Amino acid sequence: MWEGQDSGVVRKRHCSCGWDRTLMWEGQDSGVVRKRHCSCGWDRTLMWEGQDSGVVRKRHCSCGWDKTLMWEGQDSGVVRKRHCSCGWDRTLIWEGQDSGVVRKRHCSCGWDRTLMWEGQDSGVVRKRHWDRTPLSEGQI
Repeated sequence: MWEGQDSGVVRKRHCSCGWDRTLMWEGQDSGVVRKRHCSCGWDRTLMWEGQDSGVVRKRHCSCGWDKTLMWEGQDSGVVRKRHCSCGWDRTLIWEGQDSGVVRKRHCSCGWDRTLMWEGQDSGVVRKRHWDRTPLSEGQI
């Protein structure tokens, strides 16, 4: 569940397995630092630099599992490639950006083979399907 899309709005992410109960993004402007607070502490700081097409996003994680996150392009249907130093998720494919479009996430290790986001409107419930964790439905 992400609540709102405006700059500075707090997004809350509820996961049934509890690995990431609160996801906070501060601001949406280019170059703004996003801070991600995770209850288990695996990723306490998420920094995205720039938002333009082809711009390299750098993701700094305290545990080092994913030091570099590269997204190529932002247009509808463009393939995003995610390069991870440990290789758990080498390819991240998002299909389209329109409201209601299904995003498919392919992971080489299979912990998250399908990531479906339904809609992009403010307050819309996102449903995430995991291999090993049942989906937590509903909106609080």
